[in-house]
Amino acid sequence: MARIEGVDLPRNKRVEVGLTYIYGIGLPRALQILKDSGLLIRASGFFDFDDDGETERWFILRATSISQPEFWIFAQTEEDVEALLIGQVEEVQPRITFVDSNQEPPIVQVGQGTTFIFQKDPSGPGIKFTEPARVFSVDITQEKLDEIEAALLSGEDPAELRQELLDLEGPRLPVYVGMRYWHPLVSEAVEQMMRDGVRRAVGLIMAAHDSGAASWGKYVNAVTKALEAAGPVAPRVEYAPACSNHPDFIAAVAEQIRLQLETFPSERRDGTPVVFTAHSIPSAMAAVSPYVQQLQESCRLVAKVLGHARWSLAYQSRSGDPRQPWLEPDVSDVLRELSAEGCRSVVLAPIGFVCDHVEVLFDLDLEARALADSLGIELRRASTVNDHPLYIRALADMVRQRVLQD
Repeated sequence: MARIEGVDLPRNKRVEVGLTYIYGIGLPRALQILKDSGLLIRASGFFDFDDDGETERWFILRATSISQPEFWIFAQTEEDVEALLIGQVEEVQPRITFVDSNQEPPIVQVGQGTTFIFQKDPSGPGIKFTEPARVFSVDITQEKLDEIEAALLSGEDPAELRQELLDLEGPRLPVYVGMRYWHPLVSEAVEQMMRDGVRRAVGLIMAAHDSGAASWGKYVNAVTKALEAAGPVAPRVEYAPACSNHPDFIAAVAEQIRLQLETFPSERRDGTPVVFTAHSIPSAMAAVSPYVQQLQESCRLVAKVLGHARWSLAYQSRSGDPRQPWLEPDVSDVLRELSAEGCRSVVLAPIGFVCDHVEVLFDLDLEARALADSLGIELRRASTVNDHPLYIRALADMVRQRVLQD
């Protein structure tokens, strides 16, 4: 047991907290001592951990020894300070990265190590871990971290600092929206781009999987026709690929599923099947597109992140000539098979859809749920990624990569 100024420091406390056992040294002073001695780097901010309407301060700390640096996250409320070891990081000078600095609560990654997200908890500070996510690191020096921390502590608007972090990533590009069946139509978006003098653009099809002629190709054709109608002054459009295996997209889907799995008692979770669903398309179209392969890869990657072995892929929302083969099995048939096997709980995860539109809300929330109820199956439906910050970040990454190709 260490002894300083006649005070025995506790063995079971971190050095930052242990120093507060010395009269006259509070946590801020203890942190400053370690920082001045070169044993600590940190970043900090504010978040309403206990959901009482008042923000509390958080710290990311690196306490280093000769052999192994350790990263800790501290969450400080009026009554307590909680600390969690988030892992040892082998890099000599790892960076503290804001995975999504617009997200409230913020998502943070340390070096190449664990990604975590703060969450509200009335009982005290809470930290929710996710799989390591691919991020765009902004090269923040220690001086910059100090500047950010000082600005936060002085009461500067955190939104301005978050925007500053986003600006460091770049590039910042104008965004145009074009749709096939409603305004603004694709043709209207092209016209606006021409008025704004745009000469080159990246086409971002919002679907996460390339279904070829069934859907993906129809958007490409709509853009092509609009560009041809605009003539030689039309902008040049290059397309970003589907984000089906992007780590941020995978992490976002996994997070939505995890939320539903956690609603079941712990002893039932591992045995609860996750049934991924996607829009069925004609088998002939699927055979000449990467659709099925991309879906299978997405499902496998999400299951790996979740550590969930029991999963399958089903299809939904088929239409058209019933004599024409479409992708199977249908989700309703899968539910009947699970019931026959004695399954009493299931999570449906519409991985083939990126927003909760009518084919999700009706086909799954009404039709599939009614069937599950009749079969005695307790059904949970995971949300689509919608505007999940990691999904948005995946889209931005796909655009950024395409821009930087030339």
